[in-house]
Amino acid sequence: MINEDILDTFNLNVQATIYLKKLIYLVANSMPFKPNIESLGSSLKISKETVYNYLEYLTQGKLFISLKAQNKGLDSVRKADKIYLSNSNLYCALIQSWEIGTIREAFFVSQIQSFEKLEIFTDKKVDFRINNDLFEIGGENKLNQKSKYPQNTYFVIDSVEFGSKKVVPLWLVGFLN
Repeated sequence: MINEDILDTFNLNVQATIYLKKLIYLVANSMPFKPNIESLGSSLKISKETVYNYLEYLTQGKLFISLKAQNKGLDSVRKADKIYLSNSNLYCALIQSWEIGTIREAFFVSQIQSFEKLEIFTDKKVDFRINNDLFEIGGENKLNQKSKYPQNTYFVIDSVEFGSKKVVPLWLVGFLN
């Protein structure tokens, strides 16, 4: 994808593959990745504009999923609040120690992203807002903390076999796609 498709589509030189691969590695190692464009630019020794472009190329190439807050205004055009690898299996393939919470969230987001009518955003109170519904992703311990979250929150849990009121098994989300 990087060596051929992204280079050809966006007319990049071969040197750009080094930076694109480093960005993928940085996203994989951050749980989840919350971009700071200035620090990325300085650590990669490239301009902020180039960082923005490379993040956009990887998002358009379906290697990244970029999420923004719902009411962010003009900032949301360029800056994502969270970036996930588009396939949760990539975390396991690229890094040795990964966080299960990020894998859960990446899996959930990757399945929801395929529906064009659903808009997924980050939220301060929960993991995600989809249209007007709130979603918290986690393990069984999230169910013990229900009182911390707004009443209209759905819990997508990976350690339950069956759903109940506002509790959805994470494995069931895999059937959406």
